[in-house]
Amino acid sequence: MSDFEAIQNRRNLVVGVFVMVGFLAFGWLIFKFGDMPLWVAKLRSYDVHVQFSSADGVQKDTPVRFCGYQIGRVTFVEPPRVRAEILSNSDREPRWFHQSMVTMSIDNQFDDIPKDSQVKLLTRGLGSSFIEIKAPIPGEKDEEVELLVHGATLQGSTGISSDFFPEETQKKLEALVDDLRTFVGNANDIAGDDENKENLKTFLGNLTEASEQAARTLEEAYAAIGDYRVLAGAGKNAVDKVSASIVVASEELSKASSQLNVMLAGINEGDGTIGKLVNDARLYEELLDTSTQMQILVTDLKSLIQAINDRGLMRVLKKGTK
Repeated sequence: MSDFEAIQNRRNLVVGVFVMVGFLAFGWLIFKFGDMPLWVAKLRSYDVHVQFSSADGVQKDTPVRFCGYQIGRVTFVEPPRVRAEILSNSDREPRWFHQSMVTMSIDNQFDDIPKDSQVKLLTRGLGSSFIEIKAPIPGEKDEEVELLVHGATLQGSTGISSDFFPEETQKKLEALVDDLRTFVGNANDIAGDDENKENLKTFLGNLTEASEQAARTLEEAYAAIGDYRVLAGAGKNAVDKVSASIVVASEELSKASSQLNVMLAGINEGDGTIGKLVNDARLYEELLDTSTQMQILVTDLKSLIQAINDRGLMRVLKKGTK
């Protein structure tokens, strides 16, 4: 072998080694960071079948997640046909209806998934879907948990995945709808009973009668308020008349007192005599008239005070207006 041929063989060997290393590195990158072909994925995974009443958007390579982490993907989708509902811990008979069968290939390293986990097909925006496996909340007692194995079949459900409408909120909304249905059913039962209908009619009749009586009472109250206002006005007029009489009497009494003061001053100063005071007919008559008016006024005041004490101020004023 010539030197040239040896160099060529050595160069070809080096190139071949680099090509093999490149292919191996590319394969490792795909295995580590990318999706392997289905036949490769099935070599390192186990299959679990799930029945869905509706499999919108499910196809090969649809992601399968467990607690939000992708653990596998869908490898086969069977068309819908009549299948029995899979029940867990239920006494009722399973129902038969059209369902699609989806085969999931789960990586072998995730072999601790409980068999009673919930499988839900979630639809995201733009029609994309994924399958979410949610493990049940463990009980207080340490019970033996049955795990998923190759060939197991589960019953799945459907839902909507949304960041603005999480699953917890959806469950609360479903519970609220169930409560509303129960309330409406109970209300229909109560309203549909003949005895309850009669009781409701009686209650409505009593309510109408009470409303009419309240309206009449309100009208009477308005009338009483009007009478009170009229009576208060009349009482004010009567009080004004009494006050005017008292003022007139006070003025006359003041005049008589002034004349008496003048007379006493004249007597003290030596003007006239007591006989002249007695014989002055005009002064005597004025004093007599004033005394008489004072007696009448005192008598009227006593009568008014006695009537107020006996019958009350409002009755006396009301009688005075008549």
